[in-house]
Amino acid sequence: MTKNNIKDFVSVILPVYNGDEHLTECIESVLSQTYDNFEFIIVDDASTDDTPQILKEFAMRDNRIKVITHAVNQKQTAAANTACQNARGKYIARMDADDIALPYRFKEQVEFMEKNPDIGILGSWIHIIDNNGKIHEIMKTNISQGSLGWSLIFDVSFISSSVMMRKDIIEQVGFYQTHQAEDYDLWSRVNTIASVANLPKVLQQVRVWSGQVSHTVPRETR
Repeated sequence: MTKNNIKDFVSVILPVYNGDEHLTECIESVLSQTYDNFEFIIVDDASTDDTPQILKEFAMRDNRIKVITHAVNQKQTAAANTACQNARGKYIARMDADDIALPYRFKEQVEFMEKNPDIGILGSWIHIIDNNGKIHEIMKTNISQGSLGWSLIFDVSFISSSVMMRKDIIEQVGFYQTHQAEDYDLWSRVNTIASVANLPKVLQQVRVWSGQVSHTVPRETR
């Protein structure tokens, strides 16, 4: 970590279970961000593949990485909550183990949220990529703040791994809840006490492939 300014400090959270196929590329995309004032909390949810070894090697290379290991598999929601509860930053940036953060993602999101203190959750547009990283399309989520919160009633308005959240807000509503559609549920609860928004820019690449936990987009139940 190159700075010690809690004002705009980001906690990147990554829950992972048996994610070794794309984990290295995911982690490297975070470590290559143009914004570097972050800690990187990775929760290994009792993986049985090469995930633990990959995490060990990265943690030895970069002291921003903190690895927490569950003794038994508790599923993704519990792993995400473990990360959130250990986060020290003002903002929490979500990642999934098979996705890629474009280099300027955190910088763009922090700058927007610093200028807009009413925003509790900020997502972005995404590239949908395949198992080989080939871009197939751009997914443009709703960017109208006037209708975005309302659309949560009927549809998923964010892509999970693109969001940055204010920790104090998600802490206030009780973090993720352990049931189906946990992301959608969290966003809906946040929307009762804060505004939500999407940046009209592609800041994340989301991989859709047969080996992931879910290969539908949006992935509100992953």
